[in-house]
Amino acid sequence: MKYCKIKTIIVFSTVLILLSSCSNKSETESKENESKSENTSYVFESVDTEDTSTEEISTDEAGNIIQEEESKFPRPDVKIKKSNIYKMNDVVEINDEQFDDSINRLKFKINNVTISSELPDGVSKNQVDYFQEKTDETGKLLNKKYIIIDLLIKNECDKKIFYYVNCGNFIEMYPDGKVIDSCSEVRYQNYYDPTTQGIKDGCKVDFEPNEEKLVKIIYISNISMSESKNLYYMIDIVGSTSSTDIKAFKIDIQK
Repeated sequence: MKYCKIKTIIVFSTVLILLSSCSNKSETESKENESKSENTSYVFESVDTEDTSTEEISTDEAGNIIQEEESKFPRPDVKIKKSNIYKMNDVVEINDEQFDDSINRLKFKINNVTISSELPDGVSKNQVDYFQEKTDETGKLLNKKYIIIDLLIKNECDKKIFYYVNCGNFIEMYPDGKVIDSCSEVRYQNYYDPTTQGIKDGCKVDFEPNEEKLVKIIYISNISMSESKNLYYMIDIVGSTSSTDIKAFKIDIQK
């Protein structure tokens, strides 16, 4: 019995010593880990992001860009009378009836139309609104074309008025009267000042009484439309798609 008691005491003491040793070891490891944590500096490597604006452009074996055509939208609601079709250098007067029954009279004349993949002089890439079009760093379009119109507009009224240039748009019109709209909306106009005008006024041009302005407007179109022989510039101030109100200029560009 005495031997058993002694054995029990020895075993119990041994267990206490082992437990004490484990506790000290755990404490030491914990302190070491804390010390490591305090002294460790984590380096986050920056990952360069590539400009993927041209990444999805397809090319043929010779390296030429394969053009991606956007959808064309037939406009069966638009009917333009032959008497409302003009040449580029014709001066056309359009009356815009207001809500107060007054009439705003404006005259329009197309001075020039240019079709190009490059922006005109004086216009930078950051001034143009792009959607998903692909360009290089200078703004050169890689799979579409700019259609640039210099439109002379005169206020024929003795009062201040304004005109929204998105009342005009490029269309394709065929001899049977069929109208195709495949040109994107206005992307730039030279009288827009973002420091004084909000986005909603991006197409607005103000006129003093009897004032005349040369407005440069830029659109973006697909390739087939830019090469079409049936290209017209349509002005529809009322927005009623009525043949009485809509005027159209036949675009004739010497190439």
